[in-house]
Amino acid sequence: MAIIFTKTLMELMSALTPENSAEKLTSKLSRHIDCCAGIAILPTAYPFFRGYKLAEQLCDSAKKSMRLLLPPDLNDKENLTAADIPFSSSWLDYAILHGEQAPTLEQIRATEYSGTRGNLHFGPYRVANETAQNSINRRQNIENLLSCASQFSNGKMARNKVKELRGVLQRGKDDTARFLRQLRYQGQDLPDVPDWNFLKTPEFLLWTAENNSQTPYVDAIELKDFYDAGVAEQWKLK
Repeated sequence: MAIIFTKTLMELMSALTPENSAEKLTSKLSRHIDCCAGIAILPTAYPFFRGYKLAEQLCDSAKKSMRLLLPPDLNDKENLTAADIPFSSSWLDYAILHGEQAPTLEQIRATEYSGTRGNLHFGPYRVANETAQNSINRRQNIENLLSCASQFSNGKMARNKVKELRGVLQRGKDDTARFLRQLRYQGQDLPDVPDWNFLKTPEFLLWTAENNSQTPYVDAIELKDFYDAGVAEQWKLK
């Protein structure tokens, strides 16, 4: 629920306040607020203070993604305001901890989310980016992650194949190509996420081709066990 609720709150902050709202704001005063968030999903017995510090680190990670999109003249500017940023850019990052793990986000990502081909974590994810026309700019949209997790949760692929995919993504291209051939032979397919479907082609084999290669499917596999279809339906998510 945390990601769904945080996404909704960030979208409300990003949306312009209507001029006919109860606050009677004029168009000059009615403006959006860009923001960042970090979400730590923890085992019940995990020390709360360490979880809070991890959430702060995740928020810092989201802020780095926000700054990457800033024009060069604003990148080093302190105390940025909404008026300084020429477009909407709100981001969130999250981590799911499974028992006792390394104390810092950097260590967790290095030990738990590093595969032969690159980074097994695809985030941070962008919120309130529905106006982007280019699919490259939509890759990191949080809607893609939620859609993929939902399809995994609803049985888009057999459970044993979803579990196998998690291991395959940690290995090389040959293993990935073999897995995809087997999947097609069995009449199955990966979730249909339009902004990610280019990754299914032989050219990409489930990974982006940039210098710091990433795959989004591990995030979705892990999130599927936390995805609540009832809550998503109430909040108008698919």
